[in-house]
Amino acid sequence: MNKPGRAVGAIVGALLGVMVALVPSAAQAYVPGSAVAQKPTYNTTLWGVYYSCSYAGWAAVPKYWNCDLRDPEGHQLAHHGGTFSSSGKLTSNYSYLTPNVILCTRANAGYSDGSGSDSDTRCN
Repeated sequence: MNKPGRAVGAIVGALLGVMVALVPSAAQAYVPGSAVAQKPTYNTTLWGVYYSCSYAGWAAVPKYWNCDLRDPEGHQLAHHGGTFSSSGKLTSNYSYLTPNVILCTRANAGYSDGSGSDSDTRCN
């Protein structure tokens, strides 16, 4: 013969199991796509460089992006950035007036929730 206490315990246990299943899990982690820097190209007509960045393979959720021009020591000379929600993005072809010296493009992107990021640096 079943004791009433065991039946109540089974019902409470089942209800707690359902309640635990309804509690949201930790934030969804997304696999980062790629951030690709195009090396700066010197243009003699412009007397400066052109540079750009591209981003591909990202989940279609909010992300930030940065495409910076830097000197070889990493000091930022020019900055472009923003957000995008699609799986990829191509930046404009940016220009920067400078003598023909070694410069680097740095591409960086990451999910707004902090679950993943990628970066790339290429120098001329």
